[in-house]
Amino acid sequence: APKKARRRRRMASGADFISGLPDGVREHVLSFLPAHEAVRSSLLSRSWRDLWKQSPALRITEWGTIDDFTSFVYGLLRARLAAPAAPLLSCHFDLVNPCFEQDSEDDDDVEEQVRWVHEALENSWIQDALKCNVQVLRAAFWKDECSLDNAWNFNRPVSKHLKELDLSYARLNEDSNHVVDFSGCPALLKLKMEYCRVSAYQMRSPSLEHLTMVGCYFFHEDECTLILPSLITLELTDCFGRKPLLEDFPLLTTAVVTLDHCCYDNWTRHGRHQDHHGECKCSFDVFFHALSNVSCMELSAPPDLFDFHRDIMPCPEFSKLKTLVLIDWFVADGLRALPWFLQYSPILERLTLEFSSEAQKSSEGTKRSCDALEQSVSSKHLKIVETRCKEEGHGMILVFVLRVLASAPHRGQRNQDV
Repeated sequence: APKKARRRRRMASGADFISGLPDGVREHVLSFLPAHEAVRSSLLSRSWRDLWKQSPALRITEWGTIDDFTSFVYGLLRARLAAPAAPLLSCHFDLVNPCFEQDSEDDDDVEEQVRWVHEALENSWIQDALKCNVQVLRAAFWKDECSLDNAWNFNRPVSKHLKELDLSYARLNEDSNHVVDFSGCPALLKLKMEYCRVSAYQMRSPSLEHLTMVGCYFFHEDECTLILPSLITLELTDCFGRKPLLEDFPLLTTAVVTLDHCCYDNWTRHGRHQDHHGECKCSFDVFFHALSNVSCMELSAPPDLFDFHRDIMPCPEFSKLKTLVLIDWFVADGLRALPWFLQYSPILERLTLEFSSEAQKSSEGTKRSCDALEQSVSSKHLKIVETRCKEEGHGMILVFVLRVLASAPHRGQRNQDV
């Protein structure tokens, strides 16, 4: 057929179908490849020679020897700087447990490899990516032999184009005033930090709307105050050290907070480190006050982390809260926190309660507290109550939860599912 004949003639002439794709499509395809493979596409034909410089994204992963790799990344970013007409939307340094080739038996010094990459990230690569007007920057470097004490330093960024920043295993450097300041990035909307070390009095950004911190270490004698007036969503999960001090977040709508016994404030309350901190300056009620405007909240903590009278009772009313998830800690103190939330969340519509074996151990005495419970529970808008048991043997807790809910004025509503 004529079509097959044309196809054979095209293949015989060395032409290919990919090269005939519309402008921008090939560059988009290259953005999914690791950077060193995208650069190799320049060998395909003359039309591909400089195409990788127009790719909207760079994915930098390890390859070759440490010497070859660092030289390549320096040249790669310099080439992008020389092509300002091509916008760089995303740059990702994915260097978690990199495995570099060895030139000789002397090249297996892990500390030397770490030092090379640290210096390059801190002094050149991050800044070059920002100079390329990158909008989404992700940087992760880690070796199992390292610790957060010698993590790579992320210095104060300055870019009017950066919108999203994702950091892993980094140490955030504060300025001379002990502040981690993102004010130099007026367009920054999203910040995600995983297993980072923060040693500062303050962390601030006037534009940030979404903050996620997972496994971060707040390494300072005093609390790190988060000054983020535009924040909409907040996630703090399994962070270490002193819990951050939250300023008022007038726009905050969603909060997910997971605390554990690594919270330093809890240590001081149980008599540890009294020589350094006789009393904890920041109470949990101050922490919760910043969350009082949220409409959706998830709180997870061991049952013995909070004291009801000290930490919960002074909290303000959650006047906008519609969805609440409580994990484990609500069973402490005879389920006192549960009716408190029901009473001071007047428009609550959905409640989820989740408990594990640790909650079961902390539920002793709950029956006596439930028997003595005469608190008025105002939950006229509550429609759905969901319970989640990770393990068997939580029947008694479930009975006590139902008794608390049954004491509420809404117990005759038909639209309630338990």
